Amino acid sequence: MFQPAPESHAARLVRPHLAPADPVAALPDRRQAFDFRARPLMALDCRFEGGQRKAFKYPDLLSCEFDGGRRITLYFEMATVIIEGRNLVTGYDHLVECKVASVQERHCSEFELEDCGSFVERIRVGDPQPRGPAEHPAGRPGGQAITG
Repeated sequence: MFQPAPESHAARLVRPHLAPADPVAALPDRRQAFDFRARPLMALDCRFEGGQRKAFKYPDLLSCEFDGGRRITLYFEMATVIIEGRNLVTGYDHLVECKVASVQERHCSEFELEDCGSFVERIRVGDPQPRGPAEHPAGRPGGQAITG
């Protein structure tokens, strides 16, 4: 029976190496504003348009507020996060359940969206408001630093 010659060490070094299969990379590009999961998570990852990211622990979430239109306000112990956009109701529902892994600012052009798709125009991070919405009924931190 014929056996092929063993591959030399030099031949193995020159051979193209295939990267291990990445199950996440194999998935189609979902390009969505809110990345939902089936069960509660430990943190919310805020991803800004410029590539910056900031995470907030869900156990530090004091309260949430949705104005019914274009703004979600999350009151964490160390910061206030304001998410502005359109069609945010589904994102809010999942945030209340701590099932949003990440929220992406301007994940695509507004013109690429379907009529019912969520779009996050801007994520702002400001100083904490210990008393939550009762301190600022409109959900706007008066005179406090806002970034993002």
